[in-house]
Amino acid sequence: MSLNLTDPIFHDDNAAREHLESIRWANGVYCPHCGNSDQTTLHKLAGKSHRPGLWQCNACREHFTVTVGSVMERSKISLSKWVLGFHLYASSKKGTRAHQRTGRQNKGTLECLSLCKAPTRDGKNGLVQACGIAQSAAHGAGDLE
Repeated sequence: MSLNLTDPIFHDDNAAREHLESIRWANGVYCPHCGNSDQTTLHKLAGKSHRPGLWQCNACREHFTVTVGSVMERSKISLSKWVLGFHLYASSKKGTRAHQRTGRQNKGTLECLSLCKAPTRDGKNGLVQACGIAQSAAHGAGDLE
């Protein structure tokens, strides 16, 4: 599996968010707070007063994004760096030599990699919890497109 650093998901946060949404919500959007998947009660909020990718569940009245319930929740690291970190971790045999694959040390990417290895609240591996990117790479899905 080759690493294409020119892919927009590694540089553009909106492209990275859309990529994560397509993986996590492949079968439709659901509320991570109450589990509601009724598309008539889930609404994407848009406009200048809302951040990109924000949804509202009318069943529980909670707001959520693709990062809720994952290691990316409330992180100051950009989504594009998270996606790059996940890709490097999933495509590396040891997962710790990611900075050698890019030819430079990237503090944000290395921090993402260390968080990928940390367990999340429910005890799952952080990488698997964060949208199944490792699972798709491990099962031969190829590049993250």
